[in-house]
Amino acid sequence: PRPPRPTPPPATPPPSDKPTALSRADIKRVLDENQGRFDACAAQSPAVKGKTVSAYVSIQRTGRIGQARLTTASVRGTPAEGCIIDALKALRFPEFTGDPMNFPLPLRL
Repeated sequence: PRPPRPTPPPATPPPSDKPTALSRADIKRVLDENQGRFDACAAQSPAVKGKTVSAYVSIQRTGRIGQARLTTASVRGTPAEGCIIDALKALRFPEFTGDPMNFPLPLRL
């Protein structure tokens, strides 16, 4: 009879060059690069132009926005609301390996 083969060690995934979470600098860079999207939304509702509104977002580890909603009451129901949500969902953040990130996000219009 043949001797049993040794069991190979479990395969370890290759080290990831992705961070476990996004940094403030990552988030600011993506928002700054896409400010024109939010400016275009503000142009649809002059009452919100120049204001800062709050959104609550969930960024998935793929870098895409999973959920977004505006928490500033003065913007809800305006033509800018849908535009801002669409602009948020179009953002692409760097990929990361940790859990989805959920937080309030101030947006300058």
